[in-house]
This record gives sequence, structure tokens and C-alpha cells, in this order.
Amino acid sequence: MTRILRRAEGALNAAVRVPTSKSLTNRALIASAAADGGGIRRPLDCEDTRLLAGALAQAGWPVVWEEHIIIGARKPVPDAVVNLGNSGTGSRLILGLLACVPGRFRVDGTLRLRERPMAVSYT
Repeated sequence: MTRILRRAEGALNAAVRVPTSKSLTNRALIASAAADGGGIRRPLDCEDTRLLAGALAQAGWPVVWEEHIIIGARKPVPDAVVNLGNSGTGSRLILGLLACVPGRFRVDGTLRLRERPMAVSYT
């Protein structure tokens, strides 16, 4: 049975369960780091999400990955080397984040990642 509400009768309190995905988990990792701490319930556990979580840790954000992910406030790391393996999405996302925080960073990965385009495209 579908019920349509014309207007709210009071405060709205709801929860939405979104299926886990690599893309959403990676974006949640970046958002938690940008907020200088946060948690992610039911992350997708795969190589790319683990690489991005590890890269955040290398850049100074404490990351604890058990059943859920907890990211703490960043502690600056001088001249941090951040390794993303072959994670193209993770590399692109962390570049934007690192551009907004103080410090010097070198983002690196596999030979294949180095071959992938990372420049701004104006076409």
C-alpha cells in the first residue's frame, strides 16, 4: 500500500540504507577526512578502498578499519608520500583533498597508474 503525505505533521526522522559500493566508500573516506574525522558503517572492503584508506593514513589521518571505519583528526606529516597502487578514483579524490590542506605531498602508485591521465581537460 502506498501512502502519500500532503505535508509533514512534525519532525521527519528517517534512516536510509544505501547499498555499499567502492565509489561511495571512497567518497565517504574523503568526506570523513575533509571533516577532520568521521565514521563509515558497512564500507565496501576491496583493494581500492583499502588503498585510499592507507593513503589517508600516510597523509596524516589516523584510520582504524575493523567492522566500520573510523577516521581521526589529521596530524601533519612532513613531505608525505602517498601510495595509491592502481586506484585511479582514489588518486583523483585524494589530490583534491590534499590540495586543501597544508603540507607537501607526493602521490604515487603503480606504473599503470602513472600512465593514466590526471591532467585537467578543457574539452
